[in-house]
Parts: sequence; structure tokens; C-alpha cells
Amino acid sequence: MSSLRAIAMLLAFSPALAAASTAFTPVVEAGGRATDNAGDRPVQMGPRSAVTANGAAGGRLVFSQPIWSLRLEGLGEYEQYLSAPVRNTGASGAADARWRPDERTYVRSITRGSHTPDRWDPRVPYRLAISAAPGEDLPPFVRVTTTRWSERLMFEQRASEILRMRLSGGVSDTKYDDRRLAGPAGGRFDARLLQGRTVWELGAESLMAARENVEVGLYADGARADYEVTTDAYTGSAGAVMEWTVVERLSFRARTGPDYTTVPGSNLPDRWGYTAEAALVRRWTLAELELSGREGVFLADATTPAARRTDGRFTVRAQPFERLSFEVFAGAGMERSTYERFHATGTARSATAGTSLGWRMTQYLTARAGYQYAAVETTGRSALPYHSNTVFVGLSFTGWSFGQPAPEANP
Repeated sequence: MSSLRAIAMLLAFSPALAAASTAFTPVVEAGGRATDNAGDRPVQMGPRSAVTANGAAGGRLVFSQPIWSLRLEGLGEYEQYLSAPVRNTGASGAADARWRPDERTYVRSITRGSHTPDRWDPRVPYRLAISAAPGEDLPPFVRVTTTRWSERLMFEQRASEILRMRLSGGVSDTKYDDRRLAGPAGGRFDARLLQGRTVWELGAESLMAARENVEVGLYADGARADYEVTTDAYTGSAGAVMEWTVVERLSFRARTGPDYTTVPGSNLPDRWGYTAEAALVRRWTLAELELSGREGVFLADATTPAARRTDGRFTVRAQPFERLSFEVFAGAGMERSTYERFHATGTARSATAGTSLGWRMTQYLTARAGYQYAAVETTGRSALPYHSNTVFVGLSFTGWSFGQPAPEANP
């Protein structure tokens, strides 16, 4: 159905696309990765090192006019484990449409999708260990076909010189098919350990200029998660929001308010809590710093249904020389199971840190290398700590662009 919808949209907009400026850029990537703990295996299972090689090919197509633009991207991927007779294929794509009909209005739509058929996934045995009997041997992989897609629509209107309104809505869907254990044992496993879900989200904000560089206002958000196996969950939050442009290249945004979570059709009690989010962005001519943190119920990206999550992250990006760039990041989070029925663990704590280095060898060719550390510890019925160290290298070719697009419709 989504393919037919995409074809119908292309046909409807084909006259406008034909009149737009167009540019196409091919992309080819190749790389490798080595880790000392493939699949993030728990300590008692023993680490399992792995080396993989991967390649990808695709392109970027841009249609643009002064008041609108459409960016299409697609990539086909291939992955080969050099330390095991395993290979994976997949494809992903995205569409980013922007429209600015007048100086007070801005509309943006972002669509993403991916499909990996019969993927050998090394990460899921960690989840299987949560419900496994002590000493039970688990396979290094499971096999599953995964399909993901999402759509997010954003609308912003400046109603007056001091009043600005935003509306946003979105849906994301993750579907798993043919879940089974890898290896001679074969067999299927409990779908609750890797269950699909569809999440709908809707939000609104109203901001008023309190000062020249400060806006304050109100927000309201709501979300529904339709889980494949467990009971559907609903959550909503409302409160105050603030945006502060401290100086020209330093901005701060925060919002907070009470939230409410309910699971209709069950005997689980409704839950009240609070949501808080904050983000700080500082930009220089050749560098950028991002700090963010949040607390609340986030149905779209929580691993446990209706769980409360606290997390924070910082990222530094810099280009000290014309051809050299680097990125450093670190983050930590904790997810707390709100309802015991949904998960065997009580909490899950995670931490990650890493760095990457990019060297632009030519106008079209860029080499990359990096390192990442990851760790998780769960508590509850099973205590399953793990940690992993991963290094990677890669080479990307962004080819000659065919065509010359007009300036894109940015806010």
C-alpha cells in the first residue's frame, strides 16, 4: 500500500518536478568493523569477537525551486561476516520535502524506510538470555526479516510578530517476520523479545516572544503505541516550553510538564509522572557542540513498552583543517519498567562513547575511522551486564553531481 501511495504522489507532482531544477549525486561506500563482543553478549555467555566487511551503493536526487524542495535518497547495503559464514543484505531510503509558501509559513515532511530480508542479527541473543534458564546455551545469531518505515509532518506558522505556532504529527512502524533461532537447533522464539510496534504521535506548541531573544509558551503531546503482542499503551504530556537565543550562535530550548500513561483494556493502573527535555547548541565557525537530556515516557524509541526513560548525550564536531574533521560523543541512559508484566527486567542502564575521524582525500573521496564503546546492565529477574569495544574504517565516494539545483526552501 505504501508503494502505491508513493507512486500516486509522484504522478500527482510530476508536472512540478519536471519544471524544477534537478541534481543527482551517486554514492558508493565500503568499510569494515571489528568488535570483541558481537551481539553484546552477557558476561556469563562469554564474549564472541567478529570481523565484518560492508559495502553500499546508491544516490541522492534533489528537485528544487525557490519556495520548495524535494530530496530523495536511496542505498543498497551488503554485509559479510569474515569470522562466520554469515552475510546480510538490505535497502534503505528517505524523502525530505520542504515547502515555504510565504515568509510566515514553513512545512516539512520526512519519510524514511528500510528492509532487511532474513537478516542474521547478533544482538537479539542478549534479549533471549533474559528469559533463558541458567547455563542454557544460546545461538550467536537469530534470523529475522525486518521492515521499518516512518513519516513525520511539521507545520510552523508565525501568526504575528510575537506569536508563533507549531504542529507536528507522525507515525513509525517496525515489523518483524519469520523470527527463528540460527544454527542446527532452529526453532522460533518468543515474539515478546522482539515484537513489532506502530506508534502514532501528535504535538502542538504555541510560543510568544517575551523578549527579543526569548520565547515562552505552552505545549501538548500525545502518543499511542500498538504493540504486536503486549497491550497497547497511551501517553500524553502538557506543560511549558521556552526557547532562548543567548547569543547569535548559542541557543537553549527546554520544556517540562506532567505526563500520563494508561493501558486500556487491562488491570494495570494508570501512571502519572513528569516530562522534562532540554537541549543546548553552541556553534563556532569550525566547530559545534550539542548537549541534550530528557526524562519521560517515549513510546517511539523505548525498548520496553510504556517504560520511563532518562538519558543524556553530548556531541562535539569540528573541522580544524580544510580536509580533516572529527566527532566525539558520549551518552548514558536508564530505562525503568513501569509495568512488570511488560518485561522481565526492572531497569536497564546503558552507556556509550566514541570518536570518529574523517579525512577528505579528494573532492569526492573521504576516508573515515573510529572507535565506539558500549555497555548495558539490567537488573530484575536476571542481571545481565555486557560491554563491547568496536573499531571501524570506511571509504565513501560522493560522485560528480549531474545538474544544478536551485537554492533549497529552508526556514
